[in-house]
Amino acid sequence: GMVEPVHRFNYTNPFHIAVLAAQAGPGRVFDRTCAWRATLAAVLHSAGVFVLNRLLFRRVAEALTKWENHPTVAEHESALVLKRYCLEAFDYYAAPLYLAFYELDVLALRSALFTLFVADCLRRLATELVLPYCLLLAQDRARRLRDAAAKKADADQQPPQQQQQQPALQEGDAVDSIQDARADNCVTDKTLLAEVSSDKYEQFDDYLEMCIQHGYILLFASSFPLASLLAI
Repeated sequence: GMVEPVHRFNYTNPFHIAVLAAQAGPGRVFDRTCAWRATLAAVLHSAGVFVLNRLLFRRVAEALTKWENHPTVAEHESALVLKRYCLEAFDYYAAPLYLAFYELDVLALRSALFTLFVADCLRRLATELVLPYCLLLAQDRARRLRDAAAKKADADQQPPQQQQQQPALQEGDAVDSIQDARADNCVTDKTLLAEVSSDKYEQFDDYLEMCIQHGYILLFASSFPLASLLAI
């Protein structure tokens, strides 16, 4: 619906792309009459919006704010927030506003909003919950394998006579064992380095996502009443 038809109101559609319009025909990749093919186009659009916001608009806003050379950190952060919100909100709302006020196609708008809203919710669920959990499991498994390999290497390096001898633990040895166990449970330098090298958590990203979601509900509530329920 965003690249067709070729002519609208007796003049050329400014967003008509012949290559994409050809793929939107019956039986093609983005066939509007097929549910999953139409959904594929909306999912790709949602992914493209996310990539543009992360890789382009965010860096543009940071560069412009840096060039402005604000005297205080508070003014710098305020200018950065304003620029990021304007750029990313335009990127999110451009396609629905085009369908609503240029194409005047309520059905296409409803379908696009449903797919975009659901795809964005699934994307946030995957990137903020599923992916970190999988990475945590993978790191924990890798750590256990490294520890097991290190213990096996230490055991192989010990002489056979020392491996066979198992003297009884004295009181001093028991204290040393407890201290070693406590040291193993303490935070190591590798853990600190991993925390320092991890990505910086920005509260503004979560706040911006809530604002964008709230905008979907307010601006397009008449064409997509289910948005408020899905936002819960």
